[in-house]
Amino acid sequence: MISTNLLVNFLFAYVVIDKGFPVDKIAEIFPQISNIIHSSSILFAVQTVFELLGSILGGYVAARIAGEDEVPNAIAASIVMVAIGIFEIITGPVESIPLAGFGIVITPWFYRLGALVRVQQKTSSK
Repeated sequence: MISTNLLVNFLFAYVVIDKGFPVDKIAEIFPQISNIIHSSSILFAVQTVFELLGSILGGYVAARIAGEDEVPNAIAASIVMVAIGIFEIITGPVESIPLAGFGIVITPWFYRLGALVRVQQKTSSK
């Protein structure tokens, strides 16, 4: 989650700089920045890739911490992100519920992918 937020914040910073938004008003212009990203297919694709990379990294870290049963532990760790996604759909203004739902469904798969990378790394180092 931290890596995802960090990467997406770089994207937000790019939009702020590119559009000349005042840096001290980020909280107030956040909806505008989000709309700009979601209205541009390229920026939206970059955001999606950043989020998926964050999930892969989360799965890798969860697997590394687990030590054993890496894949099930990484998938279990993804439940936190799934819960956050469900919470956002229930409580907040979500721009696209089908897209948010899709993100919820694929998150465990990308955590699994990160865990598989860790398992492969662990196996090849023996």
